[in-house]
Amino acid sequence: MKENGEWIKPKVLMMPIIGWILIFVFAFCSEENVNVRNLARSRVCVLIVGGIIYLIIALLKLFA
Repeated sequence: MKENGEWIKPKVLMMPIIGWILIFVFAFCSEENVNVRNLARSRVCVLIVGGIIYLIIALLKLFA
C-alpha cells in the first residue's frame, strides 16, 4: 500500500521553513504522486495570494 507515509506529508508541509521548501519540491517534481503534487500546487497558490494580500495591506497602511 502507498498510504503508509501519506499522512505525514501534510504535517511536514505545515512547518514554516522546511514546509515552504518541500511545497516547491513536491509541486514541481514530476515523479511525485499526483495527489501530493496537486496539494502542494494549491498551497503554492495560497502562499502567493496571501503574499499579495499582505503587500496590499502593508502598502495601504504605509501610505495612509
